Amino acid sequence: MSDKAKTILKKIFFSYTWLALVVFVVDITTKWVVQNNLADNEEIVLIPNFLWITKTHNLGAAFSLGNGGETWMRILWIAISLIMSVAILIYYIKQRNKVNGWYKAALMLMFAGAVGNLIDRAFYWNGIVGFDGVIDWIKVTKNFPVFNIADSALVIGVIIIIVLIVIELIKDAIKKGKSGAYELTPEQYNEKMKKEEENKENSSNNDENNKDK
Repeated sequence: MSDKAKTILKKIFFSYTWLALVVFVVDITTKWVVQNNLADNEEIVLIPNFLWITKTHNLGAAFSLGNGGETWMRILWIAISLIMSVAILIYYIKQRNKVNGWYKAALMLMFAGAVGNLIDRAFYWNGIVGFDGVIDWIKVTKNFPVFNIADSALVIGVIIIIVLIVIELIKDAIKKGKSGAYELTPEQYNEKMKKEEENKENSSNNDENNKDK
């Protein structure tokens, strides 16, 4: 493999665009596997009393938020998903050379999640594919909303960014604390200047006394 090819592959790897592609493909594939093989609300137990595979259709946001079924609500979520996808992509393009790998990975996870659910909301209509909305299929505990890979990617991306922001805030606080340890209060500064003046005066008096001798 040539050095040029290695450089290109390295740039692709550290751009984490491949991560968005992998998540997107896995999300779409798993949704359609579930759609074609399970009946609505059918459940397959993976871990008793904890984890199931099921099938539901969500017209709202992630984790079935705002799932009222009204057409205007669905159109609203399509618009929100589109704006979010474009905003994440633009931010990534502008910041990709300024942020570390964790930020890039988080942004690509969020982008893949937003686009994955946008596809479902925008194109899966009953008159076209035989059902409406986002395909959700992961069920964790009986009371938790059913979700999918795209939802998971969005949440994980947001959590990573929050953690990174908290880490940066802690680092800044530590730096300010260390620099502040060497700063003088006004009272300390005045006391220091007073002592320096006294030392200068004493030194001057000593010099005069030595001259007189």
